[in-house]
Amino acid sequence: MALSAIVWSSSITASGAGSSPYGPYFGIWSSPTSITVRAPSFATSTITLTSFNNFGGVVSLSVSGESIDTSLNASSVTLTPGATVTSILNVSAPFGTTGTRLVPLTVTAIGGQESTSTYVNVNLEGPDFDLNLQSNLLPLDPGGSGTRTLNVTGSLNFTGEVNLAIGTPSSGFTVSLAKENVTLSPNITFQSTTISVSVSNSTPPGEYLVTISGNTNYRINATHMVVFSKYNNLYIEVKAPNSLPVPPSNNPWSQILFYALTGVVVLAVSVITAYWRKQAKKTSHLLETHNTRADPPKNSS
Repeated sequence: MALSAIVWSSSITASGAGSSPYGPYFGIWSSPTSITVRAPSFATSTITLTSFNNFGGVVSLSVSGESIDTSLNASSVTLTPGATVTSILNVSAPFGTTGTRLVPLTVTAIGGQESTSTYVNVNLEGPDFDLNLQSNLLPLDPGGSGTRTLNVTGSLNFTGEVNLAIGTPSSGFTVSLAKENVTLSPNITFQSTTISVSVSNSTPPGEYLVTISGNTNYRINATHMVVFSKYNNLYIEVKAPNSLPVPPSNNPWSQILFYALTGVVVLAVSVITAYWRKQAKKTSHLLETHNTRADPPKNSS
């Protein structure tokens, strides 16, 4: 994940020694200003201090922010007039780090009567797992059933058992898992299971949300699936091509798929160009449940 940060210093910079009316001072910068730390490794940022207007003396450095593991290879440096010195900030992920989060750190420098700061954004990443469905949509007929595959994937050496659970949308649904828990390790980073869904004939038409969650001792992830009854209303889908050039003496066609309750669907087609308009004659199609596809027209003059 890309991160951006604005780094600023409370010091007033000058173009050269003796050009500032504010007396001796120093500036502080960090590079890079954004780092990524993946457990159990570490990352670094270089802290640079520069003397302005003949500042000289000892400058102490400290790090503040969320409780993560940080250290400076030099927590106290000596600046001579016009000089530049550096210190390396080391950041590592604490034991037990999971998931991903952003941790802003402040590095403060104090020398004499001067105090100024710079900032480092840390993108902290620990072992984690993801839940992904083969498809997030499941169309069902009233009284029908269907399945979807749920994939559980570990990352960054995730180790542990993931307990799976399902939140059903209403009493008209029956939802079950082939496996209610899976175990992941650095050597087994992928597991899958099957979700079975059935809907009763009495369930009102509409769209229903099914929530699938994965839980460990220290982390919960979730994903969602939408189950809907595809025959509760009229659904029309224009298949490719949805744009038709019509050269002379030719009869191109585009396929239209539609879903509806058992009954007659009447189609009317209007053709409009910049120069002429024609109203096509109406065409009727009788739909029966489970037979909802309208055949394309045959070529005719």
